[in-house]
Amino acid sequence: MTGRQRRLIVLAVLAIAVVSMPIFSQGLMTPQEIAFLQAYPEDGSAESQYILGISYERGLGVPWDQTESVRWYRLAADQGHAGAQVSLGIRYATGDGVPQNHGEAVQWFHLAADQDHADAQYMLGTAFQGGFGVTKDVAEAVRLFHLAADQGHAGAQVSLGVRYGTGDGVPKDDAEAVRWFRLAADQGDPVAQFSLGVMYADGLGGLQQDDTEAVQWYQQAADQDNANAQHALGIMYAVGLGGLQQDSAKAHRLYQLAAEQGHFRAMILLGDQYWMGEGVPQDLVQAHMWLSLAEFHES
Repeated sequence: MTGRQRRLIVLAVLAIAVVSMPIFSQGLMTPQEIAFLQAYPEDGSAESQYILGISYERGLGVPWDQTESVRWYRLAADQGHAGAQVSLGIRYATGDGVPQNHGEAVQWFHLAADQDHADAQYMLGTAFQGGFGVTKDVAEAVRLFHLAADQGHAGAQVSLGVRYGTGDGVPKDDAEAVRWFRLAADQGDPVAQFSLGVMYADGLGGLQQDDTEAVQWYQQAADQDNANAQHALGIMYAVGLGGLQQDSAKAHRLYQLAAEQGHFRAMILLGDQYWMGEGVPQDLVQAHMWLSLAEFHES
């Protein structure tokens, strides 16, 4: 048995160990595993290279090093690893660790999408939706979103929900919007949870108008720091809807959370509260500040 064959056997065993490791919960590959992969990068399995790319990206067991992360992602991507191709595509799309190049990002997303990788289909759909690195093509974006959504991709499900809700690129269909929002909301997606809350609040898509149900979805999204949900839930507390007892102080807290994320409507309501002294002591300085910030953000 040659030295190269022995290395390949060891690497094969190592790849299995790496894949089964709770890397994200414990945050480490062993020093021996990392050293071996670094010593024989050309012999490494694509999965091992990909895991090491993640390790460098997040500083798990190795120094945080985005250049090294990209190098390992590229080694794995060149072997056809779909996850690495997506990671490399995201790097080119954002310019993180490499010069920003949307065309290069699209090429990597294409390679992974051709392997039915849901994240890649979603990212490629987003590129076609916005015309990033490709000619804008809404129909192609919708097709790719459907492919990813049918695999359970929450982001793609939200994108479809928005499109069916607005009729952008597809026939407007509130019931279909509700279906996609619910699928994503049940996975814990805060945008979907907020959107489903809106559908209940307005009685759209065949849903019976139900403020109580709306509040439940708003609360789930607000707990994940979704500014739209915090704003909407604040209004529910301010008015006392959906089974909530009217509570200006709780409304204030929610407006504050949303406003601090740049939600200009929440800034207006927060400014009004300070102006009127509702839920907080009257403070004209704070009122002026938030109303001015709202005007700036709206413009």
